[in-house]
Amino acid sequence: MNIKKQMKKMIKSNKEYGVVSVYFSNNRENFIKKSNDYLDSETYKDAIKNADSLMEFVLSFHKKGEVIAPILSELFNYEREGKYKYKKQRIHYLHVVNVFLLGLYLYHLVPNIKCNIDKNMESTTEEKKYNVNDHEYPWRYSEGSEYGEFLYRWRLAAITHDIGYRISLVGDNTKETNEAIHRILGDNSVNINKIIQYKDKDLLKELDSISNIQLSKYYRYQKKYPYCNKVKYDHGLIGAILFLYKMNKYFDEELKDQDSKLKNGIFTHRDLLHNSLLYTSKAVALHNLTQYKEAIDKFAKNNRNKIYSLKDNTLDWLLFISDILQEWDKPQAAKFDENSKLPNTSLKIFYCSSCNRLIVFGIPKKKKEEIRNKIRKYTKPNNFICIL
Repeated sequence: MNIKKQMKKMIKSNKEYGVVSVYFSNNRENFIKKSNDYLDSETYKDAIKNADSLMEFVLSFHKKGEVIAPILSELFNYEREGKYKYKKQRIHYLHVVNVFLLGLYLYHLVPNIKCNIDKNMESTTEEKKYNVNDHEYPWRYSEGSEYGEFLYRWRLAAITHDIGYRISLVGDNTKETNEAIHRILGDNSVNINKIIQYKDKDLLKELDSISNIQLSKYYRYQKKYPYCNKVKYDHGLIGAILFLYKMNKYFDEELKDQDSKLKNGIFTHRDLLHNSLLYTSKAVALHNLTQYKEAIDKFAKNNRNKIYSLKDNTLDWLLFISDILQEWDKPQAAKFDENSKLPNTSLKIFYCSSCNRLIVFGIPKKKKEEIRNKIRKYTKPNNFICIL
């Protein structure tokens, strides 16, 4: 049973896989169907169509699909057209859906991951009361629970974590970089020098305030000393900035001069920008920083390079791990053919309860040592995952 079949089995058996049934009681069947349609896809063309349907569905719960969908389309169209100078670039459109489903699988598979996620959701939220239409409205978690809050953050983090690739891989071409920003944000007044500022907010400083990496310094360092002499912007970090900018703009347009509002059963308030969405952005910002070892060594704040902690910042850990373990259905952009069949994968992931280890089989041979080294050097505990 490979990872796709493992995920299908988990989706069928777990009543809250991907949705909080008490809030979305009629959506479990839809989630099962759309997930199975995607996992059963035989060709890339079918997988793309089913990925669209699944992403549209999971992002519809909080009206974020209308904000995120154009960014994802921009990423995929650019990759599919093979415009990147880096010929080994792989297609990421299906990857983000696979990361989303894989993270949910790991959450439900491993008690320790679930426990730490729930604790993290509790420690990064606080209950507040809002006055909406002359009624007091208490609020702490999206969808009413720690799990609901996790789902809210995970949907957005997993599905948007690679949106920065469009900018990262255009090289040292300021004109192309700014054109990409204009297309992604739908705002021609913003350029690469202005992107870190939204009105009076310094978006990098906001991320710095909750991160174990000095992200402002990392950002400036890579801009001055590009990775491999050509990549000036880490796609995770620039993607997080784009996401935060887009979310701030969305909330301004949605709320105008209000602090909160309740409409069509969806409660929107500005505090989401300071907790849920900021922590979501942090996970996106951190997920790829280990690529530039020199920079990560210079700007990790504590515990040297153990920046992904299963206990202390579990969402960051989960995105990092899901991203590096997702090694199926990622063809090279230069060789991509929508009509070709999806190759079989031998990847399998099990949890050993007696030894409290995540056991991974079937990682491609050429990637094994790279993944082992990243886990060993950058995660805590660094012996929780065994790559066989």
